[in-house]
Amino acid sequence: MQFIFKVMLVFIVAILSACERHEEKALIADENWTQGQLENGLRYHIYPTSDEEVSVRMLVHVGSLQENDNQKGYAHFVEHMAFNGTRNFSGNEIIQLVEKSGKSFGRDINAFTAYQLTHYQLDLASAADLTMALTWMRDVGDGIEFDPQQVESEKGVILGEFRLSRLENKSLFEQSYLNLIKSTPLEHADPLGTEVSIETATADGLEAYYQQWYQPQHVELIIAGNIDAATAGQLITEHFSNWENQGDESLVKQRVFNINTQPQLISVSSKESPSLNYFIARSSSASRTQQQLNQEWFDALSEQLINLRLMATVNDSALSVQYARAYGELIHYQRYSAGGISFAPEHRAQVEALFLATLRSLRDHGVNQDELDAAMSYYRDSLGNFDTQWNKRKPAQIAQQKAHSIEHDFIVQGQEKQRDSLQEFIELATLKEVNQQLTQLLSSPIQWVIGQGEGEDPAQLSSRLDALPTLYAKQGFKPVNTTTEVADLVQPAHKGELLSRTQHDGNLTVWTLSNGVEVWLQQDSKAGQRAHIVYVSQGGRAALPQDLHPASMLLIDVGMRSGLGHLDGPQLDRLMRKHDSAIYPFIHPTSHGLEINAATEHLALVFNVMFNIATELNIKPRQLDAVKQEAKLRSYTYLNTPEGKFAKAQVDNIYLPESRYRFLTDNDFASVTVEQLQQVHHHLFSYQRGNKLVIIADMEPTQLAPLLRQYVASIDMTTPKAPLDLGSGFNTAAEPALALAEAHEDKVTVVQRIINTSPQPRTAKAVFADDMLQRISSARLYRHIREKHGFDYAPKIFPVAADGETISDWMIEMNVASKNVAIVEKELEQFVAGLSTSLTQQEVTTAAKQLTLALEPLDIDPAQRAWFYSRYLVHGYGIDALLKLEETAQNISLDYMQQRALWTFGMGSFKATALLTPKQ
Repeated sequence: MQFIFKVMLVFIVAILSACERHEEKALIADENWTQGQLENGLRYHIYPTSDEEVSVRMLVHVGSLQENDNQKGYAHFVEHMAFNGTRNFSGNEIIQLVEKSGKSFGRDINAFTAYQLTHYQLDLASAADLTMALTWMRDVGDGIEFDPQQVESEKGVILGEFRLSRLENKSLFEQSYLNLIKSTPLEHADPLGTEVSIETATADGLEAYYQQWYQPQHVELIIAGNIDAATAGQLITEHFSNWENQGDESLVKQRVFNINTQPQLISVSSKESPSLNYFIARSSSASRTQQQLNQEWFDALSEQLINLRLMATVNDSALSVQYARAYGELIHYQRYSAGGISFAPEHRAQVEALFLATLRSLRDHGVNQDELDAAMSYYRDSLGNFDTQWNKRKPAQIAQQKAHSIEHDFIVQGQEKQRDSLQEFIELATLKEVNQQLTQLLSSPIQWVIGQGEGEDPAQLSSRLDALPTLYAKQGFKPVNTTTEVADLVQPAHKGELLSRTQHDGNLTVWTLSNGVEVWLQQDSKAGQRAHIVYVSQGGRAALPQDLHPASMLLIDVGMRSGLGHLDGPQLDRLMRKHDSAIYPFIHPTSHGLEINAATEHLALVFNVMFNIATELNIKPRQLDAVKQEAKLRSYTYLNTPEGKFAKAQVDNIYLPESRYRFLTDNDFASVTVEQLQQVHHHLFSYQRGNKLVIIADMEPTQLAPLLRQYVASIDMTTPKAPLDLGSGFNTAAEPALALAEAHEDKVTVVQRIINTSPQPRTAKAVFADDMLQRISSARLYRHIREKHGFDYAPKIFPVAADGETISDWMIEMNVASKNVAIVEKELEQFVAGLSTSLTQQEVTTAAKQLTLALEPLDIDPAQRAWFYSRYLVHGYGIDALLKLEETAQNISLDYMQQRALWTFGMGSFKATALLTPKQ
């Protein structure tokens, strides 16, 4: 009896434990948040940190769904007016104050309007600016001024936003979204409104909407950063307690919409290829229990596994596809699991059959342990580096996550609870459970969407759409289980030598290897259990003869599909994923190399793969054929769009035919051979051109030295016979103006290139100065073109010259109304002339502060730091400028900046202006 009792007791305990595991366990919110509410209904959330910065968010829970039929777009218009003058800030004063504090400003950066939310944000350099920020946000509450002249001026800006974002030539996703929201309250509630409603808006009408809906009970404030909760709460009370509540209770946010789930046949845009896509509705975005959070993670894991299998299937078949992917999508508080595959129209039947077969196989037979291990490496690595990543969070990220959680009604957990949740998920994610999740996901109701390409028969495609449920219901095939082994990689035949080792400021150890590679190791505990590595060389397309330029554009894709040694592409990818590592090759105009993110415990494997990439090219002809077809289709599709024709016309005008920047066509890609790919690889990886290897990791130099000797110093390289020619191949006799009447939209795209081919040395000081000059010119362009005249919503100016090039090449882009083209061109002429002669000390001081603050996050981001270090080292800028950011920026004088601006925009430069106008 005692034995039976013990067995029964164990059985009962097991049942109780199982019940506890499956019950809805509520998530516990991060206790570092202090919550409060004023008597007028305004709610606030405060999160103190030890950072210098402070981030503020103001959520006004009203948007386009609060508009009546005569107010379309008013919520968004009011948001714009908040930056054009308030009770305590005249005109655009708030913009100038934010910029002077060291932060960049832009409407898309500082505010947005949605269906049920208007979101304002200010990210501040320090708590010293918090009073200013709260004063302005209090003004936004009931102190926005609706000056009729400012309203009329702002109409041009908003209409420019229409030109930029509400295109006639809509993408498949945009069209699909509009079909999803048909017959819902969202269908006629576009936050931008209509062009007619904006053109006819009045100051009185906007103010009436504002007075009705901007009430404290509709508002939540978020403050995160360098301030204690008591002080922040007192400031909020001082600024907002006198805001009168003139309404009733807070609005109840609608989070459930009757979305259209019918299958869709949609004509793709001129920029897209035909496709087959699916959408599977999942749960609400409001994760408030552990079970709901686990389900989110299981869905994301399932999408990763679908991606891995799609990659392998496409690779094995050597089919040409534009994309094959699975992903998560959030649409109006509802999570969706989505996926799709895109292809040339003549390959539809074959590719669709492969896509459906892959999904059916995953649904009916799941994945193997090898695939699961590859996908789970991300979660295990996240757990292993949890504290490192948590401590990198900055106030802006914390505030933004809180704002997102309020809007979507989910719980943000604290550090320990989030870690426990992740640990629980990893323990739950057994092969059996994951395959059950995959089956459940892929057995759910599916909404199919066919993207119809040009020339395809809609009646035939409609029949295919009707047949998809029956085709998908077929039994899936059981795949053959394959595994990968490290032994399949080529090992070095000999070891190299470490010729010297020195120390450099910034805790940097520097080795020179026997093959000339220079290795820079920065030991940094912020890297956690990961190593962030960049292997880079001067060269890129500048190191190649003209006839190899097309091959250089294909080499990476062909190499990734072909794999290394006896491993094909998907096998290599799974091997790297299983070992928590990834390698990303790149070929830029003047440099090339590998960007690597690796688990430090697997560095031997990673360096072995790096050695193989540099020495063993494994090109499979059938993969080359597939990639060529993809490149040809992309090129053909793009060059037949108005934008593609416009871009090619500009390039043909500005560059000589032999330039590395010339446009490549489908015919160029069609002629690429295996031999040419091998030549590109030889030119890029067999020559020593000042190669640098930058490593940021929490490792001792003695740990790394043996790996460098075995896998890096053993890469054989020779000295090139001729130096690199970094000339860009500009056509100095380019036409100063050209126009192309090809646009689908009723707008004119204005592009101006400003080029000076007289060489100037590109030093670290020059690089910093150009960044500062870009900030100054962008601020001026924004004020001049957008704020003063309302010509465009988002005018842009930026340098386009590559690292290492000693010329100056800048681009200005705008989208303007046809009626304004002539005056815009005159304004541009004055704008450029002013840049070349009239910089001010205040502008230089502000830009230096902005640049310093923009680069400060490098201290907590080893991956970005490794990239910056490698860039500065390989191009000869030196690393000291990055080690002394503020000193470098502050030492750039007004005189030097003006000389740089004169060379860039004035003396010796030439301009080429291009217009893309509507079709006649």
